[in-house]
Amino acid sequence: FSEAYRLYEAAVGQDDIRAANTVQKLGKVLDALGSHEAAMQCFRECLRVQRKNLRPDHEDVADTLVCMGSNMSLSDRFEDGIKCFQQALSIQRSAHGDNNVLVAKTLLSLGKAYQVTGAFDKACVCYKECLRVTKAHDKDNSKMISEISFGMAESHEANDNYRAAISHFDEALKIWRLSENHEQRLAIVLQKLGLVHLKIGENEKAADFL
Repeated sequence: FSEAYRLYEAAVGQDDIRAANTVQKLGKVLDALGSHEAAMQCFRECLRVQRKNLRPDHEDVADTLVCMGSNMSLSDRFEDGIKCFQQALSIQRSAHGDNNVLVAKTLLSLGKAYQVTGAFDKACVCYKECLRVTKAHDKDNSKMISEISFGMAESHEANDNYRAAISHFDEALKIWRLSENHEQRLAIVLQKLGLVHLKIGENEKAADFL
């Protein structure tokens, strides 16, 4: 991608949308390799060119904002990441409506960022809407549904809403029990369920999990 970007830059200049698309892909590779600062430079350059060539509400702009939000979350800059996810979500909802898989994925990322910052009520709102959209359009996506359920359960637990936490931990548990290579996650959710039952005085039920 780095070589492709140099070729596009030489042929059409930095402000061509094709160069922006290539530098965004380069940023994703760098993020995956842990080079988050270099990746952010790529995303910022991509966003600059996109905003010069595309409508402000173009879905490609939203995609780059999601990349930036994820990058900032990986760098523990969650408040900045939240702003990027919010901007991306606004564009995606305007382009696709509320009932869209892209919207659901951004809601999941936003929910996780809220959860890490302690905004558990906001996290639950994101997770709940994300779960609704995912079940409506991709009900067989057990990986995403279990991830949403677990995040929602943790957020409810943090808010002392233990019954809701148990319900969502149970949903994640059912999925991971039917899936392969989830031994570590199974151990975590079983412990979580046991501890939540202990918190509400259900010692016998807690013993089933601990």
